[in-house]
Amino acid sequence: MKETASLTAGLIVLAMAWSGPLAIVGQPGFSFQMLTHMLVVAVASPLLAVFLRPVLQARASPIVIATIAFVSSLADFILIWAWHVPVLHDYARYNSVVLLAEQASFLFIGVVVWTFALATYQTARRTAGLVGAGVLFFTSMHMTLLGALLALASRPLYGSCLDGAKALNLSVQEDQQLGGVIMLVMGGLIYLGVGLALAGASIGAHDDLSLRKKEGS
Repeated sequence: MKETASLTAGLIVLAMAWSGPLAIVGQPGFSFQMLTHMLVVAVASPLLAVFLRPVLQARASPIVIATIAFVSSLADFILIWAWHVPVLHDYARYNSVVLLAEQASFLFIGVVVWTFALATYQTARRTAGLVGAGVLFFTSMHMTLLGALLALASRPLYGSCLDGAKALNLSVQEDQQLGGVIMLVMGGLIYLGVGLALAGASIGAHDDLSLRKKEGS
């Protein structure tokens, strides 16, 4: 029941991000683009991961899950930073095929990172759960850093955002700053909060299991 509700909620968020109110602005400003990005990777992806996690836990060992979680977090770092290089980011705004590739890659890597990170919880190895928490901490750190760099940049970085910024009644610089703040707040805090919860739950679950084993012996 919980997994089905999570799947439904995740699909609704994706629909809102890709074809709902955020898509009717025309050529959206950078802040709208960043909000779409965060809805995909920090809201829809974890919701879809809750649906996928039980299947993964039933089919893969804790060591495999933790290893793939770690590797996918590195791939996520490379992918997100690469798509925010000005030349590539602007190209995606003008080419629908490249834009589709960008959004598909955000969703794919987001779902992989979240699914494997969450699947480390409730395994027989506390280390696996802590790896999952570490993956989310790392993602929070690099998203916070990227958001801060965008918000504090001394000049506009993305030429494709001019029309969108005007539609929002913002300067291009203000639009970029707002986008950086959205990434910093949503990306940084959501990953950090879930990472802390996962670390605490993993440690607590392992301690409870150890205590039950001692009482049974």
